[in-house]
Amino acid sequence: MKLPKLLSAAALYERLHRGDNLLLLDVRNNEAFARLRIETGSPSGRGPDTLNLPYFLFLEEDTAATALAAIPAGRPIVVVCAHGGASEMVASRLRQAGHTAANLAGGMEAWARNSDLAFAHEDDFVDHILGNLPALPPEYAEIKRVNAGLVRAHPQQSSVLEMGRNVCALSSAYADDPASLVPR
Repeated sequence: MKLPKLLSAAALYERLHRGDNLLLLDVRNNEAFARLRIETGSPSGRGPDTLNLPYFLFLEEDTAATALAAIPAGRPIVVVCAHGGASEMVASRLRQAGHTAANLAGGMEAWARNSDLAFAHEDDFVDHILGNLPALPPEYAEIKRVNAGLVRAHPQQSSVLEMGRNVCALSSAYADDPASLVPR
């Protein structure tokens, strides 16, 4: 698969959506990577892998050799950093080592600026939301009954039902008159 040396956020999104067999190499530090990264799922169920190797590993010959050895051969690589500068240096180094590598133009800043790209297709958005919903708490049915006004919660239930100020319908009632929150 051919890659240009510079890849726009829109072009990367299209490749991710198609399920191209890319490797995303994020060269930001581990903390930045943990906070925000490009999700790599695709509708086909195939998606590229993401590898986080901070750019400073590519600066010195001894650490660069170790970093290059950690990168699988034979797959096109899109290198990502915060703004596009460090990733260009790493992409260039990868090309010199024989890899097919592109730099994400503008880095994560460009990706975030074009965050609507992540859900250019409505089905992807729905799948993402449904796939990332938190599990319902075991007390969900009881919470629904209390919120619907069908029953009143006993004050000892407040922590179990995760009540807190402005968290659910019980919060304000509990704060105003805790004695009124008893089973009907």
